[in-house]
Amino acid sequence: LFSTTLVNCMHQVMAHETQNKETEIVYTTKRTDEVEKEQQDQPVQEQKGQGQEQEQEEKEEQVVNPKDDAGGTQAAIALKLGGETKTGRMSGMLKKAATLSGFQTVLNTFNKKEVERTIKVPDSMEELLESTEKDRRFLIFKSLFPSDDNGYDKYFWMDVALMTILAVVGLIIVAVRISRKEEASKVGLSESGALLFTAGFTPLVLTGYAIISGATKFRQQNLIKAASSLFLTVLGLVLLALAEDVDILMLFGGGSMEIGVLFFITKMFSIGEDDERTIVKLESQLADARRSVGAGMALSYFYNFVKPVVTDLYRNKESDKRIRKEDDVVMMVKNAKDRDGKGEEHILAKHWMTILIPRDLNDNNLRGELRNVEFQAHVKHYSTFRPMSQPILKTWTSSEDGRNYCSGLCDLPTIISSIWDRKLDMDQRRNDASLTQEERDAILEVNVPLELVGFQNALVELVQQYPETNGRVRIISIPPAPFDWNSVFEAIAVVDDNPDAFTQKDEAEGEQD
Repeated sequence: LFSTTLVNCMHQVMAHETQNKETEIVYTTKRTDEVEKEQQDQPVQEQKGQGQEQEQEEKEEQVVNPKDDAGGTQAAIALKLGGETKTGRMSGMLKKAATLSGFQTVLNTFNKKEVERTIKVPDSMEELLESTEKDRRFLIFKSLFPSDDNGYDKYFWMDVALMTILAVVGLIIVAVRISRKEEASKVGLSESGALLFTAGFTPLVLTGYAIISGATKFRQQNLIKAASSLFLTVLGLVLLALAEDVDILMLFGGGSMEIGVLFFITKMFSIGEDDERTIVKLESQLADARRSVGAGMALSYFYNFVKPVVTDLYRNKESDKRIRKEDDVVMMVKNAKDRDGKGEEHILAKHWMTILIPRDLNDNNLRGELRNVEFQAHVKHYSTFRPMSQPILKTWTSSEDGRNYCSGLCDLPTIISSIWDRKLDMDQRRNDASLTQEERDAILEVNVPLELVGFQNALVELVQQYPETNGRVRIISIPPAPFDWNSVFEAIAVVDDNPDAFTQKDEAEGEQD
């Protein structure tokens, strides 16, 4: 049935060429009935000029000339078999292109559903680092940082418990003492007013001073504290005004003296830096330390390799036009051991580059692991100063059109090997018998998994910043070396086939939880 349909469609294209050789078949994003009417009543003339071609590309109009080679004819057939809307046509064409390339046949060589179970979007950094499944792969879409202990803060609830106990005990004692005195109502007003005034006046002065002095780390919290303290102070003054024979100035004096003593104990006596400013300084130093290692390597790797290579998957050097999903990207594929060979042309089935980041490092050499990959490939029309070859995990010849295809374009950033080298160096220095315990503790240990997460986080942010890489590069976290490259390709192929399925699956699981 497929062969008959293919032949009939080709006959129709040839017949249309005979009727009008100068007319091109233009399939726009309009409805099917409008397209048919337009083709019957008024032929669409060939658009001229580079500016018009660019405008046509932005509108995502598809122009196919029947006089083109077999690839153009296949694209015309794919468009004709598409749905009525733009989305439907694009989906139909991409689906047809996948059929012609034989990518679906490649997927059928392994258990797709079984591989899908090994791929997950991590909910937290702990889930990624603590994974014990050897075949687990994580699809990385965002930066990962340490999470709280399941959102439970025991210190917060300890503070709430202490505050409640003190308030209840104090209220009971005051109520009992006042009830035994004569004119209990008047005494109650004066005592309550004094308590509220004292409770509000001290934090009002302290938070007001913090706001005025320019400490802004907790500015919002200080404003809330100041407003709450002001309310208690005003309420206390109102109650004191209703009572008689109460010396309000004495309360002001006592409160001021209390604040002065408190300042002396917390500030002058210890002669230390303000806690808030200390926190700000430590956070800045911590951020610099976190960026210095992983981010530094990520910057070098991204700008020297990832961005230049993926730009050739985003924009055609010859035509200087953006490469669409249905366009052909020609790769030069050669055997990894053939250093002098130019390679053979293959069509990249999926326009993605996958960066593989192991969750831990060991004595296995990453460069040695890359030598186990049979094929290397680079874009034929590259814009870099030299062809930058990288692993290609699968090549085949399509039984539909006889063309060579490839898939599984990936890279393993060997620059992260320096993290392992740094760990070995630090361990050797710490084990020096001549060091004292204090000197040994001053040499920080290297946490390799955390360093790798830092590299991964910085790389994710860089990838998402640029249109050339955002939507062309994905990151998959894999178990430590040695690597099973066949299973790595299966994971890449499953994600390439339907990347949205994993984000949707992750969101669905989150809603169920």
